[in-house]
Amino acid sequence: MTKHPNHYKRTVSGAAAFLVAAVFGIAACNNSDPTAPADSTVTLTANPTTVVVPNNGQGTTELTATLRSKSGAREPGQEMTFSTTSGLLDPAAGTTILTDDNGQAMATLTLTSNSPPTVTAQSGSITATVQILTTSAALRQFLLNIVPSDLSTCTDELTMTATVEDPNGDPAPNVRVKFAQITPAILTGSFSPSNQVDTDVNGEAVVTWTPSQATCEAKCEMAGNDPNTMGNCGTLQFTASDLIGIFKSQAFPIQDNIQ
Repeated sequence: MTKHPNHYKRTVSGAAAFLVAAVFGIAACNNSDPTAPADSTVTLTANPTTVVVPNNGQGTTELTATLRSKSGAREPGQEMTFSTTSGLLDPAAGTTILTDDNGQAMATLTLTSNSPPTVTAQSGSITATVQILTTSAALRQFLLNIVPSDLSTCTDELTMTATVEDPNGDPAPNVRVKFAQITPAILTGSFSPSNQVDTDVNGEAVVTWTPSQATCEAKCEMAGNDPNTMGNCGTLQFTASDLIGIFKSQAFPIQDNIQ
């Protein structure tokens, strides 16, 4: 029987080449990078953005991170993690989640205290954050009252009381209220202790506002050259609202009667 050593060598050589190619193909697949390219972008949203956390209870919000390429196309199959400054995440913080066919990764945040957290989503070196607001009750309205109702001297102090109610008309405690001067009046001033205060057990938040002495004396004490004419700084207006402005009181006008 005639042997064909060259044919045998070619056969073994061909098999070896096929094996090398197969191993190379497997290695190439295993080396694919599941993290987003550096020029990608991440957007992070929460629904709802304000979480109701009742006393001795808990509230939740759904988080969605969306990953897009430089061209704006959504990127599926990429690694994403979530972290938070407070509360519990599900899946747990730091757990790797692969983006779905829509380029999105999702998690649930549970809060048990009225402490607004910041949540971060990260893929590789790319991050996005969202600020979650909290309240101890569902809200219905903000009411604002200010005394006195006008300014007669530059040393007057306004006391502002915001009353926050829930959907049943009951007081809503532990709600962060933001006070603001909304008209671009000539006269400005400062809030004390701050322009943001939490409501008490009666659903009330109280601050004081003092006009700027220098501005008041220079602009408001006299109108023109007549010292008997009322003030020259116009009408001031103030509001009270939640931190993102979904609930806001009607504007409360304060007349300038400074002489």
